Amino acid sequence: MNKRVLVGLFLLSAMPVVSFAAPAWRAKKCGTRDVALVKNFVASYLGSVMVGGGIGMVTGGIMKYLENGTKQYLAAKWEINSAPVSLLLTLLSWAFESEVRNDLVVGLQGDLDQYEIEYKRIPMLRSAQIAAWLTYLGM
Repeated sequence: MNKRVLVGLFLLSAMPVVSFAAPAWRAKKCGTRDVALVKNFVASYLGSVMVGGGIGMVTGGIMKYLENGTKQYLAAKWEINSAPVSLLLTLLSWAFESEVRNDLVVGLQGDLDQYEIEYKRIPMLRSAQIAAWLTYLGM
């Protein structure tokens, strides 16, 4: 179920573009020009979503690991096990995680621009955000 939710969200992120492009694809017969158009569309959107999702999964997993380790350390070492401290740790970790995730995505986009590789900015950022939350929540 976890993978189904992630794949469903990735497909939903590209849905508005597909709905605008679909009538043009149905109006013509599938020729070599249309195959190139579909390949270009899939390469730019699917690649962007997969790369962004990978970055989000890594950063979300690292934040979950660090947050759980910090909570266990505080509970064992200083016997701090209160809800306000846990809430503060959660808020701090997500503030830090979003900055790191966005910096990684923007840095990768700069590299892609430098090598003139086509990608889509917004789907890459959104898929990284969604994947980070899903990984953190354990879905």
